[in-house]
Amino acid sequence: MVDLNGAPKADERASLGQLVGSLAENVSTLVRDEIALAKAEINESAKRGATGGGLLGVTVGLLALIALLVTFAAVYGLSDGTGLPLWASFLIVAGVYLVIAAIVGYAGYRQLQKAQGPQRANEAMNETKQILTGLKPKVPGSETPAASGPAASGPAAAAETGAAPTAAVGAAPSAPPSGTAGP
Repeated sequence: MVDLNGAPKADERASLGQLVGSLAENVSTLVRDEIALAKAEINESAKRGATGGGLLGVTVGLLALIALLVTFAAVYGLSDGTGLPLWASFLIVAGVYLVIAAIVGYAGYRQLQKAQGPQRANEAMNETKQILTGLKPKVPGSETPAASGPAASGPAAAAETGAAPTAAVGAAPSAPPSGTAGP
């Protein structure tokens, strides 16, 4: 029974099982989408990092190849044109190269700084975690959900699992069985 808009009528409410199934499906879809978002952000960040690293690699390669040829030309030209000794000409040319390398290196460094982790995905996952934490069932009279396993409820739980009962931490030792003498 559906009204003209395609919505179920008020008397056809979803059962609890249908609601739980829908919730589980929606949570599963949400988690898959958040994982896809994290992957997309990591890929984007990796591309930026590769670009910055490539720029720095090209910078170093060009400086190494060109510097050798240009250095000798500049040094001899400076020495011949000004009458400076060769060692002073070499120092001047090296200083100029240092300034150029610092500028290009800073540009590459800035590009690497733009590479960030999956921030939007982390925020979405934290928000989902907070929502799901609020949906956990609570045991009446307790602030934490009931624990399960042999240590959960002492002898009764130990009997179910076949384990020997253990004393609680900080509990006083039990009295010896009757008919035996204590120390």
